[in-house]
Amino acid sequence: MNIALYQIIVPALCLLLILKAGSHYLRKEKTIREFLAWVIFWGGIAIIAVFPSITKQLSLSLGIKSNVNAIFITLIGLLSYIVFKLVVAYEDVKRDVTRLTRAHAMEKYTETYKDNNTLSS
Repeated sequence: MNIALYQIIVPALCLLLILKAGSHYLRKEKTIREFLAWVIFWGGIAIIAVFPSITKQLSLSLGIKSNVNAIFITLIGLLSYIVFKLVVAYEDVKRDVTRLTRAHAMEKYTETYKDNNTLSS
């Protein structure tokens, strides 16, 4: 079995990225779901780099004739999922900003209203 240079470099980089995600998880900057998603994604890339014949088995199990097409279809599905997650996160941030803006406006209004009432009394 010949080992190509990319079969050493790619898994090493994937391991570094998984360790980085683990560090973010331990510092409470990522949730367990995000950490596991990173482990699955980068672990999958590392496994494919070390055992490229897996793509052939994947293509046969999915009914796709070419293993390259299987990778592309899988990646398109993954990218679609990521875009969906980004849209959901964007909507959450937008909702939070709206809530904070309203709370801040109400606080300012209440302070102004109290100041005006104390002056006129």
